[in-house]
Amino acid sequence: MAMNPDRTSSSCISRITRISGKLELRGLVEIEGEVEGEIIGDDIEIAPSAVVTARITANRLKVGGQVNGEIVARERLEVLPTARLQCTITTPTLVVTEGGQFNGDCKMPRNHTSSSQSEPPTTNETGVSFFITQAQRAALRECGYLDDDISLMTRADAHRLLRLQ
Repeated sequence: MAMNPDRTSSSCISRITRISGKLELRGLVEIEGEVEGEIIGDDIEIAPSAVVTARITANRLKVGGQVNGEIVARERLEVLPTARLQCTITTPTLVVTEGGQFNGDCKMPRNHTSSSQSEPPTTNETGVSFFITQAQRAALRECGYLDDDISLMTRADAHRLLRLQ
């Protein structure tokens, strides 16, 4: 099954594979099998054959299979005609193709820009987000990002998401 024939996946969880746990994925990943737990990634495509019970956090997510749980798509979520979603969704951009099924709650936060860049930098336990101001943190929360996600962001990621660059 090729969801987009012009793109090749950097990783694939095949139909015969079942994974349980926390997955941190980079690049484009296609999921064709069963996954349970937590999935964090950049570009994720869930094939029609996939059954996913997880909290999914991705920049861009395309769903053609079954998803139960929670979805946080930072940039875009596309629900294909074969998709069956029973979950909570947070995304600024949602595309539902005719035939796609969704049962749950959806939050579509607006993208905010922060004009208050004179606030002093703040730190957290990891120190990764040292240059993300309190106003930027608040704007990211309004966009649907959790404190755990914000704490892992670099300053460049936060600025890109808030369109400050």
